[in-house]
Amino acid sequence: MVDVAEVARADRVVIQGGIVLSMDPGVGDFVEADVVIDHGVIEAVGPHLAEGSGAVVIDAGDTIVIPGFVDTHHHCYQGILRGILPTGRVFGGSATQHGRPAPDYIEKIHGGLTPFFEPSDAHIGALITGLSSLDRGITTVVDTSQVCHTPEHADACIAGLTDSGVRALFSFFDGGTGKGGWPDDLRRLKSTYCPSDDGLLTLALHAFLEPGNFALARDV
Repeated sequence: MVDVAEVARADRVVIQGGIVLSMDPGVGDFVEADVVIDHGVIEAVGPHLAEGSGAVVIDAGDTIVIPGFVDTHHHCYQGILRGILPTGRVFGGSATQHGRPAPDYIEKIHGGLTPFFEPSDAHIGALITGLSSLDRGITTVVDTSQVCHTPEHADACIAGLTDSGVRALFSFFDGGTGKGGWPDDLRRLKSTYCPSDDGLLTLALHAFLEPGNFALARDV
């Protein structure tokens, strides 16, 4: 049994004795190897590295050690809505979108519930999504956020992702409401939360096909 709190406090951690599939030709794959992590960064991969490392050891015997999965499309604020539309139709709801019957998701989730989200709801949803992703081996999520009604909503979403510890690309969007300072608030989000490009959180702009949006994204 892994002591999660002990691992979280440790500067050095070794994942020991697993079948390592690195997905990196420069590192290679191993029938049995250790993965040495120093201050959150993989330092070395290979057999028999745990001895004398002074690290907290996670026994990975009889398991496969691989990089985390990447979820390339998520609306993380909706983590608190899981299971409420299990029979929703992909096409053909009662509302219309672009002159055609809209899917239930557009009508009931995007158009029905999302406008009523408070920042605290968005925070809890993003936090639940981040934690659930990590629990399932997904270590990176692309969050197309459609709930940024106000700058406070955007801050709350980012706080939820950050609190969970997941690696996230936060794709800033107001859901088409015309509120929330989109797209220009991207500048504040960048300077406040992503002064560098190598943190767990990075930014994108969810944008329509309009040249000004692309110019802003490139500039930021």
